[in-house]
Amino acid sequence: MKYNLTFKPIKVGNQKIKNKVVSSAISINKANKDGSISENILSYYGNLAKNNIGLVVVGGASVSKEGKVTQNEIHIENSNKHLIGLTKLSKEIKKYGAKSSIQICHVGAQGNPKLSGERIVGPSKYISPDIGVECDVLKVEEIKEIEDKYLNAIEVAEQANFDFFEIHMAHGYLLHEFLSPF
Repeated sequence: MKYNLTFKPIKVGNQKIKNKVVSSAISINKANKDGSISENILSYYGNLAKNNIGLVVVGGASVSKEGKVTQNEIHIENSNKHLIGLTKLSKEIKKYGAKSSIQICHVGAQGNPKLSGERIVGPSKYISPDIGVECDVLKVEEIKEIEDKYLNAIEVAEQANFDFFEIHMAHGYLLHEFLSPF
């Protein structure tokens, strides 16, 4: 096509992306039980990159254990095991010329203690209709701790050589709960 610019490179900040095809954040729930990167995750995101995706966004990496959305979600923390796996994932994506991005999140009041084994927290009292568990209201100190976990997750993403990161602020997850009476 004469005006088809889809497969032409684009520059975002100082990053040059090989084309304008983006795989949006998809949480495939195939991490190891401890949230570390599994072979299934490496294969899935590597296959996306292999198929001419310009930017591959790894979906749903929780910033803390109580912030998990699903049982087999990626957990982004500053431990050797997690950092090694995240670095392998970023490298696998980049091996095919794609740029790598990771979406970080905290499920907030929509959490499920049966999946996370942790207490459920939110900015105000809320009972998720899907789960039926009332969350604990966060104290100011706890909000600051979660803020630090987000900052830590961003640092880990940078150490693992991801080119971008995305902060999940939709679907009634924690940061969205501060913005909307979901």
